[in-house]
Amino acid sequence: TLLIKVGERPYSFIFQEGSGLFYALIDAYIIRESAVSEDDKSKYLILENKSQNSLINEQNKLNISDTYLNFILGLANKLSKCQELSVEKFIIDSEFNTIKVKFRDGPLVYFNTKTDADEAINRLVLVKKEKIKDNFSKTSYIDLRYGDRIFIN
Repeated sequence: TLLIKVGERPYSFIFQEGSGLFYALIDAYIIRESAVSEDDKSKYLILENKSQNSLINEQNKLNISDTYLNFILGLANKLSKCQELSVEKFIIDSEFNTIKVKFRDGPLVYFNTKTDADEAINRLVLVKKEKIKDNFSKTSYIDLRYGDRIFIN
């Protein structure tokens, strides 16, 4: 006998490259056949490629290391638990060890992928409450990449 189990792998996030939007799986493969619905843009995290080169290879897999992708997915999960922070999208560009997070009605925040995400989120929340307060929407960016130093513009 031959036992075959078939299952559908759920979508993990939406990948945006230029004007193209694609569903992506946890193992970084993208699905080109399904069009991304407007409703799903609010359900899944959006990861946008703003680098000069395409991150999609010939096998429809993203050229992102597992460590980098796991950091992004872990950061997204932890940020979703923060009631006071609402993520619009995650941005990859050519900056080394950096993921940028654009918040709804808020700044662009730079995270270092080589540091602890929990610690960076705690520093972000503390800066928002103690330093920025009601000016979060007027802030251009917050850079959390340099340990205890936090840069705000």
